[in-house]
Amino acid sequence: RYNSTSASAKTAICMRQFKSSGSDTNQNSWLWLDQIISGTTDGWRLVTMIFTTESDTAYSVLRADIAVTGEDPVYFDDFAVSEIGEIQFNGGMEQYEDMETPLGWVISNENDFSFSNDVYYDGKTSAHIVRDSLTSDFIMTSYAKVPVRASAYYDIGYRVKSQNSDGVKATVTVNYCDASGGTIRSLVSPYFYLKSDDGLSDWTNVWLRYIAPSGTTQVGISLTISKGVVDCYIDGVYCRE
Repeated sequence: RYNSTSASAKTAICMRQFKSSGSDTNQNSWLWLDQIISGTTDGWRLVTMIFTTESDTAYSVLRADIAVTGEDPVYFDDFAVSEIGEIQFNGGMEQYEDMETPLGWVISNENDFSFSNDVYYDGKTSAHIVRDSLTSDFIMTSYAKVPVRASAYYDIGYRVKSQNSDGVKATVTVNYCDASGGTIRSLVSPYFYLKSDDGLSDWTNVWLRYIAPSGTTQVGISLTISKGVVDCYIDGVYCRE
């Protein structure tokens, strides 16, 4: 977890993979988190990266490259590495049993999240985001990656319904990955402004279309709601050829 009071702080996270001899693995010995962590946060923020170990991996080391923070400090705590097994993609933001967040998603600010049983695009629930932050974005990242074919076009995105969210932008980030989870290319969609006044909008599509680069076997998906006063619902995350 990460807590920053510095507006200038920038941190890059890397997972190193090594053979039993201590030398680098043959492939993907440097796996960098796709996003640079920057700016101030509202308290502790969960930072997560998902990777697949190589066949010759004996152990891994977590590395953090931290730029100059100025006079204001940043804090790191609660480092952990755990095996998650195989999780199915939960594009419908469905709630399983008594879980407080949707299965298969990592949420940067869990206090801003709740399930809605009344407003949803498909399935039975949606993600309801209510927050007031002028310092940090709200980010949801899927544990599960979606299988794709290289050199094929894909539409990737989600639906959002909003109100009272003046100046707030919604985007989707797509990481095109190889079989081991290494990122070949990362793209961010055009942004969509959420509705600024009272009364819920219709469901709006936030998406991008791109051809999967050579070597791509799967895509990782992150959803971002920019900093500001927010009241929105997210549902119906998709990846279709």
